[in-house]
Amino acid sequence: MFSFVHSDVWGLAKIATPVGVQWFVTFIDDCTRMTWVSLLKTKGEVSSRFQQFYQMVETQFHARIQVLRSDNGGEFLNHDLNQFLQDHGVIHKRSCPYTPQQNGVAERRIDTYWKSFVPLSLVPICHDPLRAKLLSLQHTLSIGFPLVS
Repeated sequence: MFSFVHSDVWGLAKIATPVGVQWFVTFIDDCTRMTWVSLLKTKGEVSSRFQQFYQMVETQFHARIQVLRSDNGGEFLNHDLNQFLQDHGVIHKRSCPYTPQQNGVAERRIDTYWKSFVPLSLVPICHDPLRAKLLSLQHTLSIGFPLVS
């Protein structure tokens, strides 16, 4: 478990939630397909959220992430994340530019979220502060694991 983790970022939402969320990042275990979603205010939070996810995996599952698979997005190419991965012996496999199929697990998961979250589009973000909570509840009901925010 957790030897291989897929990740991708979705955003920029046209309208932010009342607390400023406009992005989310997914972390998907290759073996079990268990998925964690972390809501982000900026793409710059990806490095810190991966580090938190890494620590959670070590603490809760007594496992180590060996490989991180992502696209070539700038949020995965920053110095802080690369240094963390290097320090912890995690291999970072990046897909070739403009080939989302190489990061297919994460891409399909995000596509699945948007197809299953269509009813939430009836709840306007700018008027309903509970939209992020509804997203979290719907994710928990459909996948069985809560969102990490």
